[in-house]
Amino acid sequence: MHAAVTSTGRRASATATSQEPVAANVSQRPVGSPASSEPFKPGRQAVQVRAVGMKRNLLWIDCTAAALAGVLVLLLRDWLSVLQGLPSSLLLFIGIVNILYASYSFSLVTRAYRSQPQILLLVAGNLAWAAVCVGLAIHFLPSATVWGLAHLVGEAVFVGGLAVAEWKWRADLVTHASHAAA
Repeated sequence: MHAAVTSTGRRASATATSQEPVAANVSQRPVGSPASSEPFKPGRQAVQVRAVGMKRNLLWIDCTAAALAGVLVLLLRDWLSVLQGLPSSLLLFIGIVNILYASYSFSLVTRAYRSQPQILLLVAGNLAWAAVCVGLAIHFLPSATVWGLAHLVGEAVFVGGLAVAEWKWRADLVTHASHAAA
């Protein structure tokens, strides 16, 4: 039997003629949101769910990405140097900076209390590193390979995107002393 839910919350069936009420009209309430009189829009719900998940895990994404990038660059720096046309010493510097940054962002993830200045320092660090990566890409433009430029510009875009998201959700990333005691 094929059944469809109408906008009134009743089930319409191709084979049945009776109009049975549906248990709950979930089509008008996206998961996790308050009751709304607006009609359900599936695209908006998916964006809301992803934004909530992203916001909740943003610091984990930040510290994990930095740690992974740092470890990989440090382990593969000689090979990456040849592939990317970048000096091994530069890749060593990039790897160390990523590990140090990951340590700071991980310390924020594990704290029961995060202040506004700590989050703003994280945002400033991301913006500064994005600017450094763009500057390095410009500086090494004549000698870097496409892979090297993609690495530097890609890291700038990723870190810059994190800075924007952390700035946008800075109030949600702050935890207050009352939360720490709970």
